[in-house]
Amino acid sequence: MRTLTTSTAIVASAFLGLAAGLVWRHANIAKHVDVAQIEFGHPPPSLGPVTPEKLSLPDDSPLATQLARDLAQSTGVKRWLFWWDAMEKAAPADFPRLAKLARGNRGATKLVAERWAELAPKHFFDTLRTAAMQEYPPGLADTLIQSWLKQDKSAVIAALNSGEDFPQRKDWRGQLAITLMATDPETGLRLMSDWQIDNYGPSMSGVKSWAAADPRHAAEFTMANPAGPVSDSAIATIGEVWAKADPAAALAFAATQHGSLANKLSQTVLKSWADRNLSGAADWLAGSDAPTLAKFSPTLVEAWAQQDAPAALAWCEANLTGTSLSDSIKALAAGAAQKDVASAAALVSSMSPSSARSQAAMAVADKWFPDAFANKTVSADTLNWLASLDTDAIRQVVTSVSWKWTDSDPASLASFLQSATNISFPAYTYEALSRNMARNDPSAAIDWANRLPAELGVSVGSTAFSEWARGQFDTAMQWFNQMPASDSRRQPFLNSLLQQLAWDPQSDARFGQIASLAPSAARSTIQGMALPDDRRAALLALVSPQPGQ
Repeated sequence: MRTLTTSTAIVASAFLGLAAGLVWRHANIAKHVDVAQIEFGHPPPSLGPVTPEKLSLPDDSPLATQLARDLAQSTGVKRWLFWWDAMEKAAPADFPRLAKLARGNRGATKLVAERWAELAPKHFFDTLRTAAMQEYPPGLADTLIQSWLKQDKSAVIAALNSGEDFPQRKDWRGQLAITLMATDPETGLRLMSDWQIDNYGPSMSGVKSWAAADPRHAAEFTMANPAGPVSDSAIATIGEVWAKADPAAALAFAATQHGSLANKLSQTVLKSWADRNLSGAADWLAGSDAPTLAKFSPTLVEAWAQQDAPAALAWCEANLTGTSLSDSIKALAAGAAQKDVASAAALVSSMSPSSARSQAAMAVADKWFPDAFANKTVSADTLNWLASLDTDAIRQVVTSVSWKWTDSDPASLASFLQSATNISFPAYTYEALSRNMARNDPSAAIDWANRLPAELGVSVGSTAFSEWARGQFDTAMQWFNQMPASDSRRQPFLNSLLQQLAWDPQSDARFGQIASLAPSAARSTIQGMALPDDRRAALLALVSPQPGQ
């Protein structure tokens, strides 16, 4: 087999000589030929000896039939010359057959698609729309949309808007909108909003140019045509551009808007401005009206705290009051914790007890306490810091992080709750922990609950016992039956288990077994529950004697 190993000049000369008399009116035809893959003497394996009979194609295109014969009898560059000659002579009706003939040859497929899209894009579109996906080579739709878009943007949009739905339309719409985002982001965003396309991540390069020309218009249009994450990216890009040109005007506009996109715009502008000119951003905000000050202060001080947290705190205390002060100091603490959580915790400790301090403590704790599945225990420094706070701050912190503290380090949470008996935490804090402990060591969970204040301990112990019985019913009941009759926990534990079993129709046998231990209490428990009437009747039947017995 002889392959093309001569110099580029020799290859070009061979093409020019063989192509004499077949020069197509498009001068750049050579772009369709992957020269490195052409072999002289034998047809490429992907095309093989092609005949109409082997393809089982109807002779609805004499041009395609003749091309198939010519390809079967030729090799190398001659095959491409036949392709080019066919493209020059082809009418719209020939292209469906020509496209199928090109299957397996990337260069020929591209050649057919570009010529078809140039001569008859709507015919091309309708053909693909009604065809099965496997009927034509892949990539035709890409070429059609790119080529048609250059010819007539309105026509291709109209085609994708009209008629009945078809399987490929969602993908084609997405491809068109993504392409337009680079050259015409206004139309691209409008189409993404109209077509509810929100699962693509187009480049924002076109948005930058669009925003530079008129950032206010770009922001207004983006907010008026929401398209999920794409709009978030677009408004952030607009904010970055606008912040460099006129951040005060950008914030003045954002202050009059509402919704998540407006918030995204203001956050982007403020952070960008603070990075470049912190004092300028702070002075502008301090001089704004009260609603603007309250709305934008958290964003500013969160960024500021990563540079100078004490200065940000002093600014908050000098310019803010009430809820806006609490919200801003919480954001400040979150920003400081991103940089150095221990320093942020020390800053919170230096504050006087207040709602703002409690909010800041929650922000620090969210960063300092390990995540639920981090497989880490809570550090001694973290526990000591928490214990040093005022009662309200401790309550707020434990309530906010108990869900992940329960999973990451239940032993330290159990110890902390047991030591903080002077603080009233929400009941679910204890209940969630007792369930978690009961799954691993139910006896320890019940013992822990028993060391809590009396009424609380009985309630938490009941939760632990019910969780134990849910996973190990026989073992839990054996333990229960060994409790002295005088134990004050017996009836609350029994009631808790009955309530759990009452909601599960698959546990009727167990419910009947438990109810037999205290029928009157069981009936009272059922009557006090918000059960459907038919479920209540079924449960009462398990407790009450049956007729004739």
